[in-house]
Amino acid sequence: MRESLISSIKKNSYDLSAWFDKHFRRVPIPMLTAITIRDGGFKVAPLEIQIFPAGINNLCKADLRSVPNLFKKYFKQHYEDMPRLKKIAVLTAASHINPFYYEHLYTLIQLIKKAGFKVEAATIEPLDKKITVKTPSRKTIHIYPAWIEQRRLK
Repeated sequence: MRESLISSIKKNSYDLSAWFDKHFRRVPIPMLTAITIRDGGFKVAPLEIQIFPAGINNLCKADLRSVPNLFKKYFKQHYEDMPRLKKIAVLTAASHINPFYYEHLYTLIQLIKKAGFKVEAATIEPLDKKITVKTPSRKTIHIYPAWIEQRRLK
């Protein structure tokens, strides 16, 4: 079954892409989404959907090079008033039990910057001032305090 599914997807890849493009215009999905698919041999089914999953730092270099253009395309499609977009806040936890999460966060921030946007990591957890986190590879991330005021992130 798996081979016939893969063959069918390859054969119909342009039609599938057109279908997704059409439906994503009506129901936008979050910028980063992962779907885990289970292949039971006799049936294939989605097992889990993660919105904003960690792991972007694990993409191969060729895919990482294409991400900034995909981010530009995403924001252009979903935010009509692009000239007014001043800064993007990547909301995160102030602390995380998995230190490699911060590798993901660092990579995500860098890719958004490469797309031409100003970006900062922020948290709505109570903080008095910015905190600095080191990734396992010794990269630095500043996480700023943020709050919501009159339906806007400040």
